[in-house]
Amino acid sequence: AASEYSIIYATSRVFTVRAANTVPLLPRLLQARFANSGSTVLLSFDAPTDQRGLYGVFTCNSLLLFTGADATKCQWLDSKQLLIYPVYKTAATTLQIGNNVTLRANVLRAKCAVVTGSPCSGWGTMPVTSVSLLPPIAPVMPNVVLSMPSTIGGCSALMIDLTSSTGGGG
Repeated sequence: AASEYSIIYATSRVFTVRAANTVPLLPRLLQARFANSGSTVLLSFDAPTDQRGLYGVFTCNSLLLFTGADATKCQWLDSKQLLIYPVYKTAATTLQIGNNVTLRANVLRAKCAVVTGSPCSGWGTMPVTSVSLLPPIAPVMPNVVLSMPSTIGGCSALMIDLTSSTGGGG
């Protein structure tokens, strides 16, 4: 009965029904944004991708071009969101706000529904697409806490403990 359920529209009440053999539109890379912690970068697509069949953690340069991509790991959260785990070695090899993150040509397609005889491998692939890396929406501010003795002897080593500090970006 109608009283047993409700319909909630996330964005629009309009939807399209397509035949199973209809080739979907190519997904688009929408943005790349640092997480609030600064420890990861999230790439967002407007539609589900085939994820290139990559599951688990993999090297980012199989899909992307950016500073340090050959040493950086990526992981799909779902078919529309890709997480980058930046490597922080030097400023020259570290992703920075404003850097370009580029999707390589011919590596991603629209997500394929499993349909017998579906020719998904013949579908078009996404072109080279670049987006500028955006800053976090609400960055976590560092809170530095120094723990050390108030006095030490002339021959004693000064021990400073920073383990109570927070907001270090990972």
